[in-house]
Amino acid sequence: MKKLLALVASFAMITCLLAGCNKGTQGNNSSNSGAVTPPSGSGSTSLSGENSGAYANFPTGNITYICSGSAGGGLDLCARFIAPYIANYLPGNGTITVENVTGGSNWNAYNRLITSKPDGLTICTLATPQFSNYLNQSMQIPYTMDSYTPLANCVTDYCCISVRTDDARFTDVNSLTDLAEFLKANPDTDYLVSLTSGGGADELVMYEFEAKAGVENLEGINYAEGINASRAGFLGGETDIYSGKVGDTLNMFNEGTVKVLGVFAAERSSLMPDVPTGAEQGFDIVLGSDRGIIVPNDMDPELYDLLLSAVEAASNDPAYLEQMAAGGYEVNFIGGEEYVAYLREIETMVKGYADILGYNN
Repeated sequence: MKKLLALVASFAMITCLLAGCNKGTQGNNSSNSGAVTPPSGSGSTSLSGENSGAYANFPTGNITYICSGSAGGGLDLCARFIAPYIANYLPGNGTITVENVTGGSNWNAYNRLITSKPDGLTICTLATPQFSNYLNQSMQIPYTMDSYTPLANCVTDYCCISVRTDDARFTDVNSLTDLAEFLKANPDTDYLVSLTSGGGADELVMYEFEAKAGVENLEGINYAEGINASRAGFLGGETDIYSGKVGDTLNMFNEGTVKVLGVFAAERSSLMPDVPTGAEQGFDIVLGSDRGIIVPNDMDPELYDLLLSAVEAASNDPAYLEQMAAGGYEVNFIGGEEYVAYLREIETMVKGYADILGYNN
């Protein structure tokens, strides 16, 4: 039987403003309610550059880009990075302003988006796998992913598993295969794993690795106050293994304080090109923390396609790609129907771990 996660019950908010991008206003938390409809057609992107039809001058005013994350966090920064590039690829002379609407486990922001007009003037961030926390029955969320229309994924911060280089127990553990063999050789010992969020990608990848490796002696420790606390606990010896993302592991990796045993991506990370993927080592797992965009249901397909084309063009802009690489973010554009299918796969994965996550209690 799976062990319950230990919870470090403190919370912290990092507040920071990013210079050089559109300035967002810290918004009041919203908890609006209203009727919802099934998602509209996903549309197909076209980069012909022709701006004609009803939206030839769209937008003439401001687009509000709702962000469910705190100012200065990864979700917020990714939104602020891409916002001006999306605006540049839209035919009108309007702007895109990021507004932080936090709380409610992301659903204050999602509620605001769901009840907005489908006029293209309100878009919202979507974080995976947290978007599927509506499956948690205790939260009593009246919406699902059918309550909005996915537009595109922008960034994926892939998961990875690491051990400390100075930990003598793991001297001969240099790969995921080595770690699996080590855990099998010590079945009566529980090894603590630093995590940063209940139901997050770092927790799910721990369960996926256990299943693929055929082991059961990993126990997640959820540092609810965030990444810095999780890293500090790991480096200070409170935990044995670090399950995180490439972005939050990169500094430790570059400093040589950790050995990254594998990255759970389809291809090797451009930030850690010498580290093999999980699939290369026999662990066919692709999982990370995604930052995407959703829009209200019932949007005009022509407007949807216009927004999708702008996001795709922005995602391929050399200046944007350079900026994201410098910030330690890996661009991963997935648009339209493909993005919907991608989210469905993640939703299915989370459903499979609903009991372990306590979502059915």
